[in-house]
Amino acid sequence: MKLVLLSAVVGALHFLPTDRVTYYDVDGRTAGEVRATMNKRRPTTSGGLRVDAWTTWDIHWRYRYNPAPAGCVVTSLDVTLTTAMTLPRWTAASTAPVPLRNRWEAYYAALIEHERGHLQIAELAMGAIREAGPRITTSECSEMATAIDRKGQQLLAEYRKREVQYDAETNHGMKQGAKFP
Repeated sequence: MKLVLLSAVVGALHFLPTDRVTYYDVDGRTAGEVRATMNKRRPTTSGGLRVDAWTTWDIHWRYRYNPAPAGCVVTSLDVTLTTAMTLPRWTAASTAPVPLRNRWEAYYAALIEHERGHLQIAELAMGAIREAGPRITTSECSEMATAIDRKGQQLLAEYRKREVQYDAETNHGMKQGAKFP
C-alpha cells in the first residue's frame, strides 16, 4: 500500500502541467507536530487566506487584426498560460512511523488532485479565450484592441469565479481528502 501511494504522489507531481513548483518545508514526527509546522509555514493567498497549497495562474494574449470587408477581424491570436504552485514538503517523512507516512501520502495525493483542479480551470480559461478571440469583429479596427481585451478580461473574471466556486464546493480540497491529520 505504501509503495502504491508514494508512486501515485510522485506520478501526480510528474504530470502536473505547471511552470513552477515551490515547496515549503514541514517538520515533525507526529501528526500534531507536522500540522503545527504547516500552519506556521503555509502560504497565504492574495485574499489573505492561509492554505496548505496554492496554485496561481495568469493568462496573457497577443493578437493581430486587419481590415476586412465586414469591418475588422482578428488574424492571429497567441494565448499563454503561466502557472505556479506552492506545496508542503515533509522533511522527516522517511524516519516517521509507517502509519503516519501513509496518512501523509494519502493527504498529499488528495492535495495534488485538488491543485490539479485549479490547473484545469486555468486551462479551460485559456481555451475559452483562444476560442472567443478569432470570433471578435468590430466595424472599425480602432475598436479591436478594446474589444479583444474586454472579452479576455470578461472570460478571466468568469473563470476566477469558477475557481472560487471550486474551492467552496471542495472546502479547499478537504472534501477531496486533502485534510491532515
